[in-house]
Amino acid sequence: MIKKKTIGLLTPSNEFPSEYVKILEKLGLNYKIITNSSIYDGYTGLLCVGKKKFSKEEKIFDYLENADKTNIPILGIGWGMEFLNFFYGGKISENITLKEDHENFKIKHSIFLVPGAKTSFIIGGSGWVNIFSHIDRQISNNSLASNLFASAYTSNLRIEALEKPGHHWVLGVQWSLDDQKILPAGFQNILFSFIENSTD
Repeated sequence: MIKKKTIGLLTPSNEFPSEYVKILEKLGLNYKIITNSSIYDGYTGLLCVGKKKFSKEEKIFDYLENADKTNIPILGIGWGMEFLNFFYGGKISENITLKEDHENFKIKHSIFLVPGAKTSFIIGGSGWVNIFSHIDRQISNNSLASNLFASAYTSNLRIEALEKPGHHWVLGVQWSLDDQKILPAGFQNILFSFIENSTD
């Protein structure tokens, strides 16, 4: 019997990725919420998502290490983007406190999608695009891991998306990908490309 492919969901402690669970369930996909007591169980994709700020004290590196070794697709969203950057050797800003103002989500700001990046290819476009505001996670070129590539950034050079070059499917983004109604055209392709590559 062929084992059904499973996407692992990795989140900060005390967070539950309810919106992403709804999407996976609606698509009829098999998934597992990973906890500190979970044993690696042959996931075919790893979705790292959270709203909190990533802390290097979190004891969850084994799951990402296994995903990296087996070369499965990895998508980091919000907290997950910081996690990817730190795991691959980047720095995190310990003195930054995240503040989420829901009113700011009604305001758009401009980001630049780098031509030739995997992120731009998946979205289907490059150059400047407007996106709703979000938490600034303070990843700069100076704090970016040396083997990662900035695939989107703001006018003040804050990194909005990153990826691992080459044939690997490893992407991280600042933006929530669970609400297609507020995403620019094509941005929903990031989540669906991850799902497709994880279950193909």
